[in-house]
Amino acid sequence: MGYRLALPAGAELPLSVEATLYYQSIRPTFVNAIHGDHEAISQFRTAAAMNPPPAEVLSTLTFQVD
Repeated sequence: MGYRLALPAGAELPLSVEATLYYQSIRPTFVNAIHGDHEAISQFRTAAAMNPPPAEVLSTLTFQVD
């Protein structure tokens, strides 16, 4: 997999690139999308609100483009 980024006009080499890969066990959009009257749903939403799953850094990379 690769990414292509458009550079702003006037950008000059060398460029420094920093990338961070994050992992989150449960996305906030998933928690917000759960609806219903079941007790388990209520308990899950309460637990997620009290202890939101953190976004953890899995890896970082910094390199220079000459």
